[in-house]
Amino acid sequence: MPQFVTDTHALIWYLVGSPRLGSKARVAFDETAAGNAQVVIPAIVVAEMVMLAEKHRTIQFHGILSELRAISGFQFAPLMPDTAIAIQHLTILPDIHDRLITAEALHQGSALITADGGITDSGLVEVVW
Repeated sequence: MPQFVTDTHALIWYLVGSPRLGSKARVAFDETAAGNAQVVIPAIVVAEMVMLAEKHRTIQFHGILSELRAISGFQFAPLMPDTAIAIQHLTILPDIHDRLITAEALHQGSALITADGGITDSGLVEVVW
């Protein structure tokens, strides 16, 4: 079964039906919702969603969290010490959030669903968009 890791914007854009979501990313999320794939949601993505919800941007966090928990293909990944330590090798990415999300994709051995140009250009992980 295909497995992906998602970044924050990709997940939010999927959940709100944004046309900004890339076609391959949409397929990955749709396949997950249909039970044919898995999407790992890093802890930092959940934290960023909380921050965005506090700013009243596009999402109602508690409803979305319940929705994601109800779909077995969405898996939440805790921030593990080894993943946090691994970011020291990802210095090409200046943002700690990008490093943590990329480190999770590397740890999982999964492609990353992201439109982030810095991550894409780094070549550190396979990107789905």
